[in-house]
Amino acid sequence: MTSLYDSLPNNPKIPLLLLVDDIPENLKVLRGKIASFPCRLTFAVNGIQAIERAKESLPDLILLDLMMPGMNGLEVCQHLKQDPKTADIPVIFLTASNDVSNLEQAFAVGAGDYVTKPFRVEELIARITNHLELAKLRRQAQLKAQQESILRELVTEIHGSLQLKQILSTAVNNVRNLLGADRIAIARYPSTKASVIVASTDAALQRANYPIDNSLNLKPHIRSTTHPESLTLGDRDWFQRCQIEAEYRLPIIEDSKLWGMLLIHGQDAMMDAINLDLLEPVIAQLIIAIQQSNLHYSLQLANAELTRLSNLDGLTKIANRRALDEYLNREYRRLQREQKNMSIIMIDIDYFKRYNDTYGHPQGDQCLIVVAQLLQKAVSRSSDFVARYGGEEFAIVLPNTDAPGAIHLARQIEKNLADLNLEHSAHLSSDHITLSMGVASMIPTIGMSHHEIIAAADAALFQAKEHGRNCICCADAEMAQLLALNIEAGLERCDRDAPLYQELLDVFLQTHADFESQLQQAQQLGDRNHSFYLVNILRGGSNNIGAKTLERMIVRLEQQLKTKDIDHPELQDDIANLVSELDRVRYAIEAFKRSTIHSQDQSPLLP
Repeated sequence: MTSLYDSLPNNPKIPLLLLVDDIPENLKVLRGKIASFPCRLTFAVNGIQAIERAKESLPDLILLDLMMPGMNGLEVCQHLKQDPKTADIPVIFLTASNDVSNLEQAFAVGAGDYVTKPFRVEELIARITNHLELAKLRRQAQLKAQQESILRELVTEIHGSLQLKQILSTAVNNVRNLLGADRIAIARYPSTKASVIVASTDAALQRANYPIDNSLNLKPHIRSTTHPESLTLGDRDWFQRCQIEAEYRLPIIEDSKLWGMLLIHGQDAMMDAINLDLLEPVIAQLIIAIQQSNLHYSLQLANAELTRLSNLDGLTKIANRRALDEYLNREYRRLQREQKNMSIIMIDIDYFKRYNDTYGHPQGDQCLIVVAQLLQKAVSRSSDFVARYGGEEFAIVLPNTDAPGAIHLARQIEKNLADLNLEHSAHLSSDHITLSMGVASMIPTIGMSHHEIIAAADAALFQAKEHGRNCICCADAEMAQLLALNIEAGLERCDRDAPLYQELLDVFLQTHADFESQLQQAQQLGDRNHSFYLVNILRGGSNNIGAKTLERMIVRLEQQLKTKDIDHPELQDDIANLVSELDRVRYAIEAFKRSTIHSQDQSPLLP
């Protein structure tokens, strides 16, 4: 019977019928009766062969004899319907029996219809046509449901990310699943001559140059090797390099401009079968996702710029205090883990208020800008951080730098500024701008914070000012504590009773824990008397523990409170300085307490 197989050319558009009968002559007769019906035929002469042939060729319809020796038609049909691969193939039984029970059994095992012998040709062809059409509609419905499911998944996944690379990768993979194509790619059309593949199911195509169509055809179109006249020189090179038989090009239009192309690679027959109605929503959703991604990227850039601006000092264009605190905290913790040195240089422009009074605030602003630029140029590593600390004060953070390295940089800054020879006629000890600098260096340890190295550098800066300005002083943690807290004076007041002194320090911390917020509340209410009361209480505590600098600042503030309104600018400056010094005293107390935690009677800092 092999000579009867595939009696028409292998054209997938023409239905394939499997004829099954144990008598070859019956097959020949059946073949002759349906000769007028356009179809391809394949045959089987027993049940086992029928099952094998059905699995092998997957016919569009089976004409099956009911009564066959060995495995009869009912058993064959039952076997086919139990196999997912062949379960949807319609089966029409051919039978000479009019036995109702046989027909009932045929329908029970999954038969779609039956024709009794001898059959009329018109009836047989009508039933074949009817079941082929039903099978076609069923397959179309299944395909549509499958495609809609893939489309829903595709849309969900496309909108599940705002990263353009992820969106395009998701799109090409899902479109390939949707169409069953050999390869899917997306080409990006920039304003330059070279466009590139930005996403593909084939890694070999990623970032490959793609030929721009000079005509910029903005309608879906096919380019194929079977129609070489349609190929440009660029197309031919592209097809050869990527071994393409046919390519379906679907433009991606965003804001009336060609954004790129969705490329589908496969055989010519597949290109003709592509349903544009199916791909249009894919392209539409892809364009929306691209627009959302572009908007997200623009927002990211805007937010990054806002963050940059919020971390910049508006006047000098270097980092501000907020950025300094964030960077210092981050680097302090890193160096704490690595047990490496950190150094800080605190810098103050000498007699800057007198400079402003003499030359005016615009010239004062220009002076700040020049000094900021000089400091920024002085550092050479990307990890070195220059910031405006406030007013005429600046700070330089130097990770992985010891004290000698920081002092070397401070001296270089001093020299560079001297070379500029910026006039300052109101200076009390020079005729040009000078700087006072305080250097602190330490290896961060657990239990400490970045505030302490700031306090140490600030203490060294204070010492530089005490020594006449225009100099560099270096401090360690102990020196910073002593400058903020005169331990010797405090112990003398306690008759050198160290435990009592420790108790006074604890009382000071507890009593004045909310000093700043209470003072702010009094200022907001304009309550000068309560402000005076809070400051007076603080003075008593400062005197007991030996915080001499804080005590002097309190005396000055008390005098200001007697003569000036609570909102006077000069008074506000004194309050801010007082709060800053109070913080320094707190850090000094905490550092002192840690240094004496294992001591029996007295601090190791004492002589």
